Amino acid sequence: ARQDRAQPVTVAAAALLALSAVAGAWDLCRGRIPNAVTYTAVAAGFLISAIERGASGLGAGVLAAGVALAGGLPLFLWGGMGGGDVKLFAAVGALAGLQGLAQVFVVSLVLGAMASVVMLAWRGELWRTLWSVVVFCATALTPRVRVVAPRPGPRLRFGVCIALAGVGVACLGGA
Repeated sequence: ARQDRAQPVTVAAAALLALSAVAGAWDLCRGRIPNAVTYTAVAAGFLISAIERGASGLGAGVLAAGVALAGGLPLFLWGGMGGGDVKLFAAVGALAGLQGLAQVFVVSLVLGAMASVVMLAWRGELWRTLWSVVVFCATALTPRVRVVAPRPGPRLRFGVCIALAGVGVACLGGA
């Protein structure tokens, strides 16, 4: 017999949904994600993972949070991502595990790319930015030519993209 019942919402999925709503709104309105939000979510993620899946769940949450931090730290140090975004990814990992983290990561990159193109086009800076990237790549690949770094442009609030991806994963059962 076929069952058409929806799967019950886990506490981890509900927490991911709540985290996404709070962090996304905060980043959109203030341009930052406070430590109180991310640290609390990481701790809650570890606790929820341990309660729902035991020691293996806790281990999976710690591993996913560690992977998020290890992957995000270089991006933060190079100026490509804010510290709150990195810690938000760690919180997502703690709540959703490696599979949910990977899903949120991929979806947030796609959303971020789309938002960047729209934002640059809206500001009339799309072609200038694309040309700067071409010049940067060409000079970086040419021996004995000084690399010309692109000018810093408007900053994308990537926490919003992470939050939207988190909502999608939580609602579709990835957490």
